[in-house]
Formats: sequence, C-alpha cells, structure tokens
Amino acid sequence: MKTILAPLALAGLLALPQPASAASSLWTGAVLAEACADGELYYLFGQCMGFLAGVHDQYRANFGETALICLPEDSTPEALREPLLTYLDANPGEVELPAHALTVRALIAAFPCG
Repeated sequence: MKTILAPLALAGLLALPQPASAASSLWTGAVLAEACADGELYYLFGQCMGFLAGVHDQYRANFGETALICLPEDSTPEALREPLLTYLDANPGEVELPAHALTVRALIAAFPCG
C-alpha cells in the first residue's frame, strides 16, 4: 500500500505551487531557462542538459511503472530542452517556482504516457 500512496502524494505535491527558496530548490525556472537558452555558453548548456536528464531519471526511478512521463526510446537530454522552454514561455507566472517541479510539469505535458 505504501508503494501506491507515496507516488500519489509526491504527484500531488508537485502539482502545488511552491515558493522558490534556497531550502526548496537551488534553481528556479528562470535560472534554468537562462542555462537552457542556447549552446553558446557551453558550461551553462551542459548544466541544463545534466539537470534535465537528472530530473527525468530521478522522476522515473521514483515512480517506475506509475510515471506520467514516457519518452520515446531514442530520446536524449536535448529532446527535453525544447518542451521545457515552451512550457516556461507559456507559463511566465511560474518561472520563480523550483526548476525541478517545472521540469516535471513540462515533461508530463510534452511526453504523457498512454
């Protein structure tokens, strides 16, 4: 029963707006958008790719078969960047929320399961 309730509880928490503070997240959506903006600043772009891959992989590890994000088999971290930036552009009021929560929201919208 715990294995079913834990993912549901976490999904509910991710759906709630959360204040961006040092305690809740190191990056906000605005910081992530800047890092993911283009490939000119390769060190920031690398941080963007690593962040997106890490959030996705941790989400999948936590939720397993109940995950709401289903990437195509041949996906790369670069495939996650454009949906994130599109989500942030469409939701400017959320850019000060924690970057990890916004990444999950963006990926659920872009790569739903089923």
